[in-house]
Amino acid sequence: WYRREARARIEPLIELEGNRLGLEASKVRIGNQRTRWGSCSTSGTLSFNWRLVLGRPEALHYVVVHELMHLRHHNHSRRFWNDLGLAFPEYRAEAKWLRANERELLRWKPLI
Repeated sequence: WYRREARARIEPLIELEGNRLGLEASKVRIGNQRTRWGSCSTSGTLSFNWRLVLGRPEALHYVVVHELMHLRHHNHSRRFWNDLGLAFPEYRAEAKWLRANERELLRWKPLI
């Protein structure tokens, strides 16, 4: 259920933000990463942690835009952060929220 829910929330954001930013992922993967919220492969596959649905929607939105930006910049260079700031001006607040809550969110496991 959590993976399906993550996909249902993430894919529309990828389409919306991708269209706005002129970026397109080749594939979207929802995984069970233990140390990451998302990643972008050199082939254009965007991967996201299903646990993003446990946090606030703004943080999920930030991770989507962050990973989309990696389609343009495959690094965390100054240009990457500048473009991310233009695309998602409140990224710092969401990154801070994720850092403050990541231990609890990443540790959470479904009861079933």
